[in-house]
Amino acid sequence: MGELLSARCGESPLGSARDLNYLSRIVGGRESKKGQHPWTVSLKRNGKHFCGGILVSRRHVLTASHCLLDRNVKSYIRVFFGEYDQTIKEDTEQTFKVIEIFKHPDFNYTQPMNYDVAVLVLDGAVTFDDNIQPACMPNPDDVFEPGDLCVTLGWGHLTENGILPGVLQEVLLPLVNLSICLDVMATLKGAVVSSKIVCAGFPEGGKDACQGDSGGPLLCQRRHGTWVLHGLTSWGMGCGRSWKNNMFLPANRKGSPGIFTDIQKLLGWVSFQLNTESCSVQDGVLSGKSGVLRFPHKNNLRCADGISLYLKTYRLIGKFCGDMPPRSLLISFSSIKLKFYSDFHKNHTGFNLSYSAVEPNTYPDSGCGSFAVIFEEGEIQSMNYPENYLGNSRCHWIIHGPPDSYIKLEFEDFALEPSDGCRYDYLAVYQDLAAEDIIETFCGYSLPDLVLSTTGVMHIKFSTDERENDKGFRATFTFVNPNSLNEDSRQGNRVKSNKEQTTSQDSICGVSQVPPRFISNSIAKVEEAAPHSWPWHTSLQYAGEHVCDGAIITEKWILTTASCVFNRKLNDLWLAIPGIHDLSWLGHNQKGLVKQIIPHPSFTGQTNDFDIALVELDESLQFNGDIFPICLPGKNSEVAAASLCVVSGWGLRGKEAEKSTKLQQHEVPIFAVDACKALYRQHPGGITDRMLCAGIGTGQGNSSCSEQSGGPLVCLLEEKGIYAIFGLASWGINCKPGVYTKVPSFVDWIDQITSATEQIYSSDGDPNAHNKMENTEQEGTAGGSSTVQGGLPSNGTSSKENHYIVSSCEDVVLLKSPGEIKMETKGQMYPNGFSCQWRIIAPKYHIIKVVIQELHMSAENGKCCNSLIIYEGVPKNRIVKVQFPTDGIVPGTVWSEGSFLTVEVSTTSVDPEFGIWLVYSYHHRTQSQDHIVSDSDSSESSEP
Repeated sequence: MGELLSARCGESPLGSARDLNYLSRIVGGRESKKGQHPWTVSLKRNGKHFCGGILVSRRHVLTASHCLLDRNVKSYIRVFFGEYDQTIKEDTEQTFKVIEIFKHPDFNYTQPMNYDVAVLVLDGAVTFDDNIQPACMPNPDDVFEPGDLCVTLGWGHLTENGILPGVLQEVLLPLVNLSICLDVMATLKGAVVSSKIVCAGFPEGGKDACQGDSGGPLLCQRRHGTWVLHGLTSWGMGCGRSWKNNMFLPANRKGSPGIFTDIQKLLGWVSFQLNTESCSVQDGVLSGKSGVLRFPHKNNLRCADGISLYLKTYRLIGKFCGDMPPRSLLISFSSIKLKFYSDFHKNHTGFNLSYSAVEPNTYPDSGCGSFAVIFEEGEIQSMNYPENYLGNSRCHWIIHGPPDSYIKLEFEDFALEPSDGCRYDYLAVYQDLAAEDIIETFCGYSLPDLVLSTTGVMHIKFSTDERENDKGFRATFTFVNPNSLNEDSRQGNRVKSNKEQTTSQDSICGVSQVPPRFISNSIAKVEEAAPHSWPWHTSLQYAGEHVCDGAIITEKWILTTASCVFNRKLNDLWLAIPGIHDLSWLGHNQKGLVKQIIPHPSFTGQTNDFDIALVELDESLQFNGDIFPICLPGKNSEVAAASLCVVSGWGLRGKEAEKSTKLQQHEVPIFAVDACKALYRQHPGGITDRMLCAGIGTGQGNSSCSEQSGGPLVCLLEEKGIYAIFGLASWGINCKPGVYTKVPSFVDWIDQITSATEQIYSSDGDPNAHNKMENTEQEGTAGGSSTVQGGLPSNGTSSKENHYIVSSCEDVVLLKSPGEIKMETKGQMYPNGFSCQWRIIAPKYHIIKVVIQELHMSAENGKCCNSLIIYEGVPKNRIVKVQFPTDGIVPGTVWSEGSFLTVEVSTTSVDPEFGIWLVYSYHHRTQSQDHIVSDSDSSESSEP
């Protein structure tokens, strides 16, 4: 069974390569990971790479015909599998000679971009392992649309006429509409192309396949995650040249998208070359270790014609007809019968089918990548159990019970990503073959009750998305007599499990408790966001109507565009609603009244320059899983052209009839500045240094097609794992790339306005603290210590180095470790109502240790009115961790659970003995607090 599983096409042993699309959302050439693309092939002459190829079966490789023009090529070509680094010989390599070459009969070397495909037949069979796997051939019904991101691979030149890399390179490219591509090709002298091509690339260039990549694959992902061969690298004008304005460029500067041979359109010819194995058929029964049933050509059947599969007892397993090839079947019997039927109304060219024998002790997760058809009691589990299951997977088990029996499914373990409605990872159980009669859908962490099918058939479907993979499940299934079941068991078989997940936020900006999810792999499509995955996004409403979008940057400040608030000057009519996903939902936990609106003073409304504004709320927001600030970038920060960022909003779909009440998201590439200036050169004011552009060259995928204002454009800072806001949706024309206010250009202005009243959060993961002067009381930030002076003598020693001394202690933010909080009040007659607060904020992935060195509290006053409280979290959604006075034992050490602690001291009566001395430090989070690894200085104070 191990060999069968290792031969599943299009599955990387390293898991889904969707990391190209999310945590590594930068579109551009980079080194691939070893083993990430195990189907990649290097064709060599005298030990030197000259073209690429792709493995599609144990004995067949596809490449470009133009790589094989030499009539003697068969004598010297060597095919290398498992290759990663061309500069060294690797243990993973397998090498074969070529015994046959089939070029497409319509290929003509004078027009080398047409029908540019060839099949190589090897002199032996490749052994599949973690570094060598086949890619999937496309199905006739696979659909990949313009804007879909696909990956191309190779060892070709890194730049035009540049150096050759040592290791395998990969680059993500969006598919280009064929008509647009043919229009571009028409600007090139002598370029003659057919419709049998696929085009991919960015109009502004910079990312492309290049010399030496010919014959290599263009791979796209199906929804369930497998990689499909969509094209073979064929041709291109230059490498990475811009082709947006070809007609205005001289011949030596014109470019083109990457041109790839469309394998789907040539699938009939390719399949015919691959189907050369023998078959074994005896009286309609498939037998033997392996074989192939083959008709002269592959052409799927009408539903009046079809194939039926039966056991020897003539029990039906399934019927197949139509245009879509079914998934492979894994059947727990040693032989089956196949029946081909037809109404003989019209002739067709039939089908082909291959089969192979596997060991009887089949892995219980074998329903992944095929349909497992089972007739005996047993168990099933998710792939890799008890390790985490793979992302982007679809698994099916079809269980047939004996006549007049029920099928009982009982779970031993269950851990799937929880979500509302089980919309991401789920296990669905049906009681029919067609998966139409559903019993229940499960996700979360609670163990489901037993599930019962009363039809004698149970169809189990396990589906996962690309992120947040968990341990999975394990279950047993048995066949039971209906008479043996009592009524209670029948009624208790449909219990849904959907335990909500709770996580802590360890960063202070730019993170979400609900990870963003991208169902579409296309930069041309707008899709609904996962609820609360962009927790900084805010609806700004005027007179009860949503008018534009904004982004939370502090507890009291929202960032938006000046054009949004311009001429809407009645603050009482404004309302900010953060943490909202569906505009039609009225049960908002927090609504912010607006205190003031500050447009940039240089914004006039006559042009789109300086289109930025700040909205101050009347009261501070309470940060939680639904509401959280976005990081501000550094004022000199830049995002490279073609980097993928995300804009969110409710107006992204454009026309009123298409608008959604649910928050939408759209991945957009940053558009090259020069190219954007050229597009908008006729627009009054044009593109200034305070603007940036994002989107594709033209089309419905651009935000300028939408009615979107103020929506945040956020980019992932990969090295930090947090998002920062780089743009605000501002304007655009005729579906050209959207124009955004460039936020880094205004960081100083934002700082100046907000520093008078708030702290803001920056993309370095720490808050930029600012002094607050209000009623002669000052808020401060301290590096490591905070002291309110008095005359309290101490038995210990307190380091005074870098102390931040404040005249009051209304709200002090402490950012560095180790540090101390010391309050000396002896001899000081503080008035009633005195209050101090310190907010300790540790870096991401750290927790906080607080050691109580001294605590002085009058017994009488302590029983009444004075207190020291340590809270988990900041500011208002905090949870009491320790409170003094207390009837219990006073702990000497307190540990936080997350990266925020608040220490609060308050007195409502005079207490001349009241005083505290706390020492705190940061420690990296580990699985057990008994094994804390300290990042603090070795001089940290010892516990009392």
